[in-house]
Amino acid sequence: MSTLALASADAAIAAVEPKVKPALFQRLLEAREGQALRRIHAFLAAQGDQRLQDLGYTAADIEAIRQSRPVWLSR
Repeated sequence: MSTLALASADAAIAAVEPKVKPALFQRLLEAREGQALRRIHAFLAAQGDQRLQDLGYTAADIEAIRQSRPVWLSR
């Protein structure tokens, strides 16, 4: 198969494929990031103060972890 045939096949596929809206993709990424942040916060909140200090968190960081109230979405 020649490279000319491959180039024309790629052009035909590009012409047929619908364009994905960037806003939809961005919303999907934001949703996954929010999910990851909630899981990380739950993990950190479940750790003891000493463990968090061992991980390198300062007293102010630990206080912020303890006081934050993330919004939990129902599954």
